[in-house]
Amino acid sequence: MDFIDQIGSQVYLSINVGSGTPQEAAEWLEYLTTSQPTTLAKERAANGHPVPYRIPMLGIGNESWDCGGNMTPEYYLRQLAIYSRFVRNFNPAQQGNDQMQKIAVGPGGGEARWTEWTDTIMKAWEKRQWSWDMQGLSLHNYTVINWANKFASVGFGEDVYSRDLQCRLTQTPVSHSHVLTPSLPET
Repeated sequence: MDFIDQIGSQVYLSINVGSGTPQEAAEWLEYLTTSQPTTLAKERAANGHPVPYRIPMLGIGNESWDCGGNMTPEYYLRQLAIYSRFVRNFNPAQQGNDQMQKIAVGPGGGEARWTEWTDTIMKAWEKRQWSWDMQGLSLHNYTVINWANKFASVGFGEDVYSRDLQCRLTQTPVSHSHVLTPSLPET
């Protein structure tokens, strides 16, 4: 968190839905964001940060479909509803229009299993109850065009970089637009 302040960036914090608990996540958010003199706020102050942190975006899990829990869309959705209900940002500066945005795990590619994931999450969001919500969906794209023949992560030339960017433009957002568009509110 200190590094974020040093570089003048904003936080995207992801809570552990795979092996964590809703209580653990709720306590973590209390530690980071409360201005009330709770035990966790006192611990944060003793650790050198008396002022509540700003958490603009909270990821509810990460890559829960594979390495983040190997969950089905239905199982993740149940977890999303539970965690979304119990993780709160207590920072008084982040109430009203400046609230923390809860981000659900989105797809990891453009294939059919990812479209099913997106469709399940978005249909549930359209029919959600008052007790849970999300304000975003993380779209996961990777700089690997071919997993069997990966590019180096450093030392590549403009041709490889250009080819990789071109591939990114044709992936997830386009392949999921038919699922996302009906769910989006009209502006």
